[in-house]
Amino acid sequence: MATVKTASQVKAIATARKPVASIAQLFIVLSETSKVAVSLEAFDYNVANTLGNAGNVFDSSALNSVFAKTQPPTWIGYVDQVKAHNKIAPVAQRVKVPTSKSHNALFQRFNNIAKIVEAQELGFEALAYWNAKAITGKRETMPNLSYILQGARAFINGTKDEVSAEEKATKQVLSLFKTMQDCKGKAWVLAEKQLTVMMNGLGIALPEIADEVEAE
Repeated sequence: MATVKTASQVKAIATARKPVASIAQLFIVLSETSKVAVSLEAFDYNVANTLGNAGNVFDSSALNSVFAKTQPPTWIGYVDQVKAHNKIAPVAQRVKVPTSKSHNALFQRFNNIAKIVEAQELGFEALAYWNAKAITGKRETMPNLSYILQGARAFINGTKDEVSAEEKATKQVLSLFKTMQDCKGKAWVLAEKQLTVMMNGLGIALPEIADEVEAE
């Protein structure tokens, strides 16, 4: 006669038979003398949600200050605020001062704002640039930092004097000539002589001669 098992007994058997998931572990080197063990767990999408929302707030607030041409947020301003907090906060509440390496993504975000501000100082109108795009759209879209940054960079590049292909080539040849002087071996010596002949034919002064002319 079969023995009737209770619900708790059935649950215990099912739990016992369930395979135990192994936890992968990573060992990440921090320096020549230290490393840290990190347990590999499933990615928490709540972190992505929090980061996404915070990023949107950052972009919106920063762009509004750029549009209004008021004091824009800067990386240095952020670092100074952290330092000011640490001066008055209890030891347990103090935080490490951020660096471009420890907060690289945020550092780049501040740099993007700085690039737009740089373009505005040269005459770029960030708000007008965005409005000209948005007014042609069928759907409402909040100002996009990436789009405005693209326009700012194009504006900055457009204000620079165009460099001819000959000027670019001359700089590259001079750089190659200087590098080849450090190379050893008969093949490199011969190549340097051939390059010198080519430079003379193009009217490119050798670096030593160019330096003497500048010194005079």
